Amino acid sequence: MTLDEARARYATLDRSFVVVDASQVIDEQTVQARWTVGFAPNGWVRARFFSPVGSVTHLTDYAPIDGRLWRSRTIDYTYPDDEHEYVEFQALRHVTCAFEPDGSATVIIVDKEHSTKDVGTSEHVHSEGFWMDRPAFGDWDDLTDKSYGIPPTEPGWQSRPPSPVSSI
Repeated sequence: MTLDEARARYATLDRSFVVVDASQVIDEQTVQARWTVGFAPNGWVRARFFSPVGSVTHLTDYAPIDGRLWRSRTIDYTYPDDEHEYVEFQALRHVTCAFEPDGSATVIIVDKEHSTKDVGTSEHVHSEGFWMDRPAFGDWDDLTDKSYGIPPTEPGWQSRPPSPVSSI
């Protein structure tokens, strides 16, 4: 589609379309996308991030709420190696975080290697920064920021023992 067609679709959201990062061109016909951002007619937005070999490593869903976008869900994928391209169901582990505007959240960690599934919830997540105004066409920086809205952590947080899943 042309740039004008994409602008028109974005302005009206009457049809779905996907923006593809084309900054890494392999040859005249191949682009190695670092990310894509998909827009649906119902207002939902999905940013997908890729490894150098093309596996989806992270995705972020934004829900349309009251004319704004809410960072509603993220999923991180871990695969057997970084040498091959995998699809999401082949991930050895995936971590799904779902957030609500009221500060509640659910984290689901599925570890296929150990056949485990852990679920944790919290009612007090600092997610105030997860709101985003719908960006102008072409201004994809916030949508392609995997950490958008996540508050900075306290100094020394990495040296602390991991928290239980239930305490997000």
